[in-house]
Amino acid sequence: MKIRMDFVTNSSSSSFVLGVKGELTKEKILNMLNVPEKSPLREVAEEIADSIYSSSGKFDLKQMLEDYGCEDASELPDVYKKAIGNNKFVFYEGEIYDESNSVDSFLCDMAFDYEDENFIFYKEGGY
Repeated sequence: MKIRMDFVTNSSSSSFVLGVKGELTKEKILNMLNVPEKSPLREVAEEIADSIYSSSGKFDLKQMLEDYGCEDASELPDVYKKAIGNNKFVFYEGEIYDESNSVDSFLCDMAFDYEDENFIFYKEGGY
């Protein structure tokens, strides 16, 4: 058993699923965010894209069922159900932790439900 003797925070995490046509890149995430290169918010958008990209791994249904202790996909949380049975996209899943940096904290708290012909990004709000 671990005993913490220092300050303990109330950290949180939030899972997400995203799908793209082909392989996931930071550029595809930036395109989804739709922040022009000349915008003063471009640097923040790049940090958000980097955080999402670095937190993502290819969706593995077998591993997901094992992680959640489920017998079949119908028992998985809703956040993963968009990826099941959709052959037009390559799906990725990830998790953001609010203790890493301010961008991750922002992403952890926000909910996203974005879908177009090239990109799907779904994340329930945290906390």
